[in-house]
Amino acid sequence: MTIILHNITHWERVDDAPSGALHTEGSLSKYLLRYDNSQFLFKETWTRRKGDYSEEIKHQFWSEIVAAEVGELLGLQVPETFIGLNERSDIPFTVWVLTKWFLKDRDIFVRGSELMTRHIENYSEKQHNLDSAIAHTVDIEGALKYWIEMIVFDCLIGNTDRHHENWGVINHSRLTPLYDNGISLGWRVHDALLSENEIQKKWEKL
Repeated sequence: MTIILHNITHWERVDDAPSGALHTEGSLSKYLLRYDNSQFLFKETWTRRKGDYSEEIKHQFWSEIVAAEVGELLGLQVPETFIGLNERSDIPFTVWVLTKWFLKDRDIFVRGSELMTRHIENYSEKQHNLDSAIAHTVDIEGALKYWIEMIVFDCLIGNTDRHHENWGVINHSRLTPLYDNGISLGWRVHDALLSENEIQKKWEKL
């Protein structure tokens, strides 16, 4: 597997992205960058801060990198994913996930959550399930194949984050690539838990 690291320090930062652009969603910091006529999303590794609780999984970007490689080997539509190195001052982190972006400036993007809301009265995230997703994308060419491939892919990588904002429809005619795959592949397992004994203890607590 070839891992490509890009130094994004001098890349152009895109701050005038269209309102509602996909990269603005989610709880983690994200920055849209432009380089060589392509756009890239630079996203922080998983962090959670609430009250006195603070946790940062610094190695989590590896899950995104390896998941993208697995998807590519399977012949799936997964965005190209790299390691981004930053030395600039206007972005407050140094090494995070860098993803080649698949939305163009004039693309019309509808998130899964928005699609469900349009078709299901009083929709809530609890109603996000495979039957609903298939039913409301059935007119899109290749949709059933897309959902089957997504399920197989997520099972293989152990992805637990395929919620209704981690897929969508582009220009009313095609489904998005399989993006945001970093909550997978044992992303939260620390070195201290890598021994067979410690992993067994963790499973016994479940």
